Amino acid sequence: MNKNELSEMLLRDGFAKVQYPASLRLAVSNFVKAWKGFVGQSLEHKMQISFLGNGGYENKDPKIDSKLVDFKEDFHINRSYDFPTDFKQTAEDATFLAAGHTLFNEIRPVSHLIAEMLSEVTGVDFVKLAVEKEDGWVIRALWYPPQENNILAAYHPDKSGHTVHLFDSVPGFERFWEGEWKSMSFPETEAVFFPGMLGQYYSECKVKALAHRVVSSPESRSKGRVSIVLFTDYANGLMKYDKDKWGPTQQLLAPGQNYTMPFEEFNKYFTERPSVIDSR
Repeated sequence: MNKNELSEMLLRDGFAKVQYPASLRLAVSNFVKAWKGFVGQSLEHKMQISFLGNGGYENKDPKIDSKLVDFKEDFHINRSYDFPTDFKQTAEDATFLAAGHTLFNEIRPVSHLIAEMLSEVTGVDFVKLAVEKEDGWVIRALWYPPQENNILAAYHPDKSGHTVHLFDSVPGFERFWEGEWKSMSFPETEAVFFPGMLGQYYSECKVKALAHRVVSSPESRSKGRVSIVLFTDYANGLMKYDKDKWGPTQQLLAPGQNYTMPFEEFNKYFTERPSVIDSR
């Protein structure tokens, strides 16, 4: 698929697919295995890794925090992430972090291709915004334990510039498009990407932050669900989504409301970026 076809798919469907190089697929596979090894450790051990500005572990359990709407564990890693100096690493921890750093290296060509395509669609220099500075790249590993909840991840558009969806262990991902929820599959030979709120902002609403959610399936209820994504924040950009003012994007808009919003209204959700990148 050439860049023109990718552009057409993005505008028509709200997402596009790029070829998955064999080396990247291997890096993702190794990262998934390492993530499972990390998750399998005790909660007491994992909770020693505080979530800081450049990454760390989170346990989102509604039994602990009644404000949460979904139940999952996740870990964010950016290019410079390392464990706290006082943290006693296990072999599983070290393997997981090394696999994450390898994945960053292997995703680079795909990230450049996506940025080039977005530049062609919008006329905006997304190469400069998205890939010249990799400080804004964040790998997010997710684990949804087996559960009976019908919604595993509540509806939201991502806050970042664009998201590269690298792996799902079981079905359940849905996008809101053309007025309805549509299921999406992720073939092993292709990676899927879609714009987030910041991508819609910098394109002046030429591309749309894709509304999406994760619903349960027989497989997730019995086996749980692993998901791996790359958030691409725009480290060279001056703006970011103003979470302090507007709150989580799950509570911001009705599904698809941003698709028809003029830029003059949409830009109110953004503020100047502080010196520390907020990639969450």
